Amino acid sequence: MLKNEDNRKEVTLWIIRWQNFLSRLFHSKLLASVFTFYVPIIITGYIFQVKYGYKIFSRGVFIALLWIAFAPLLIQNVLKLINTFFYTHKHIFRNQGELETLRNNEIKRIQSSRYLLFGLPWGIIISAVILYSSYNDAPFLIQFWAGISFFILFFVSSIGFYGIYVLITMMRNICAADILFNPFHPDKFGGISDFGRFAVKGALYFSSGALVFPLAFEIIANISNGSNFLTIAIYCLAGFFTSMMFASFLIPILQIKKFVDPKKEHIILDSRDKLDKMIAEFKKGKDLDIKQGVEILMYYYFNHSKLLEIKDYPWDFRVLIEFGLSFFIPIGVAILQIFFR
Repeated sequence: MLKNEDNRKEVTLWIIRWQNFLSRLFHSKLLASVFTFYVPIIITGYIFQVKYGYKIFSRGVFIALLWIAFAPLLIQNVLKLINTFFYTHKHIFRNQGELETLRNNEIKRIQSSRYLLFGLPWGIIISAVILYSSYNDAPFLIQFWAGISFFILFFVSSIGFYGIYVLITMMRNICAADILFNPFHPDKFGGISDFGRFAVKGALYFSSGALVFPLAFEIIANISNGSNFLTIAIYCLAGFFTSMMFASFLIPILQIKKFVDPKKEHIILDSRDKLDKMIAEFKKGKDLDIKQGVEILMYYYFNHSKLLEIKDYPWDFRVLIEFGLSFFIPIGVAILQIFFR
């Protein structure tokens, strides 16, 4: 039986296991997340900054490190999100065995070690670039602190990237299952309009990465030395990030639409064919058959017209609002960047 809670036996990813342990210790998931990486990094950095009189925490560094304060909580929530989705939507799966298999596969996939293939080189390369651009003349211990801190930051971000990839592709696997599609469901999308709310989660999680933007701008500024490369790089970075946010939302939405469109077309065409036959039969009669006419009107009103109301996309005002909120962090960071320039 599915349970809407974290099953300790299912948790294999090290960062979620550690987050769960600290959550029980502090009785707070947020405190656990902050103390996992952020507090040790900040305290150690502040000690070195005071000892050597070297400014470690620029505005970009400080804002970027905020992401690592919430990263364990975000990753923990992704696992909970997947568990909750299957628990709350088990009624739409015709085969409960298929549901259980799909759920178990997605739980394993979100905790796969495949992120290491990207995370290790990603963390090493980016931390090396930061050391070269921002801490090239710093004392050795500060360089060591920066190397470890930023490696952790970007290594953990690879888990986040992989998690978003799983969320995006999970919808494709769900739509490939034997799902009940009820064309007369009040949500006007076959009873699966909630899929749209799930799809927007990827964009919301991805938007948190905007906290690293100020640091990226500082690195670009240090490397470019005032050349036009700075402006071009910032526009490219902002454009790439924005396009990825839209992709993380639209790809699952389009996968859902691809699943629904053939079913919607088939159901409407069958209904239309039945309606045409009823009308043709009515026209054959020499005398006006009021009863038959009423049946046609009732069929059209209570059946066919309802099918025509099935939506093209699984979103409503709430989903669009949530997607709009995913731009809150990027816009806020951009405003701070302009204000403190």
